[in-house]
Amino acid sequence: MATLVTEWDAFQLLQIKNLDTHTVTCVGYAPSKRRRCQNPIAQHNRMAANEILQKLPRRALDQDHLYTHLERLAGLLLCRRNHQDQACTVATEWHRTVISQVNGRHRHYSATNRIYRNCTLQAFKTEQTSSCDDDWQEEISRLQRELEEAKRRQRAANAQRAYERQEEEAHRQARRERDQKDVEERRKPVQEEARQEEARRAEGGRRQQQQEQSSRAAEARQRREQEARAKAQQNDITWSEAWRRYEQRWLEIREMSEEDLAKISSGSLHWPVKSGKFQDVNEANVEAFLRNASDDVYSCREAYLKVLNGQNLRWHPDKIGRFSGLRGDDISEALFTLVAQVINRERDASRLKSRL
Repeated sequence: MATLVTEWDAFQLLQIKNLDTHTVTCVGYAPSKRRRCQNPIAQHNRMAANEILQKLPRRALDQDHLYTHLERLAGLLLCRRNHQDQACTVATEWHRTVISQVNGRHRHYSATNRIYRNCTLQAFKTEQTSSCDDDWQEEISRLQRELEEAKRRQRAANAQRAYERQEEEAHRQARRERDQKDVEERRKPVQEEARQEEARRAEGGRRQQQQEQSSRAAEARQRREQEARAKAQQNDITWSEAWRRYEQRWLEIREMSEEDLAKISSGSLHWPVKSGKFQDVNEANVEAFLRNASDDVYSCREAYLKVLNGQNLRWHPDKIGRFSGLRGDDISEALFTLVAQVINRERDASRLKSRL
């Protein structure tokens, strides 16, 4: 592919300076003088033309719009009175010259000289025959066709380059998609292995959780069975055995020192109920315990009253002071009061029956 030339002098290439006057004059052809027109160009037109000439080497790269810039330049450098009708011809010749320069095929002779050469030839023919006008128009049409053909080829080249870029991008996109698909295919076994491993861990976790639940359920069931057996064994204790344990515990309490008595709590004290525990203390249980004293004393009023008097001395609320650890304990004081009330009620009832 040829390298485009971007550094050249448009002022010199287009022969803007009139070599006969060494000044910038109209670039049109004066047929009556058979030479270039020597009419001066207005200053503001020269300034505007100079701006176009300075930018022309770069603008020439955009060949689709080059002719427009050259046509405007020709309009600025043709005298308005006589030669504005030559703008198309001048712009066409300039266009051929600039295209050759950009493509590196420029031959070192002036485009303006070529215009004058053509125009001189046309003027000579005008003197010889009236058919020169048709030839002139035909030449202009030929140049315009060449210009249009050049534009068409440029558009086709641009379209081809755009198509090639699209094809290249499509190939790159297809390659990226194939690469992405290959990466996904390579990842599938790893992802499947990770999924299976996660499923195995989850299954192991579920099994372990089920085992732990089963173990906890078995332990809870075992505790319930043990508690049920203990409760059944407790219920199987005879009243005589309950009283024996009760009296044995209180015998131990009477022999304790004050320091040991201070350590007794409501949980370690043996209460007048079959279990001996403070949780089971209520009026019904205390009453049943008193009435089932050993040797069936309840059937004998005097013996029962003797038992009640002894228990009254033991459970009177004032006696709680012996146990310093229980003083200030509202629950223990309330239980002492309840036991004393049941004993007093039973004692009063027994005395009443003895009088009858």
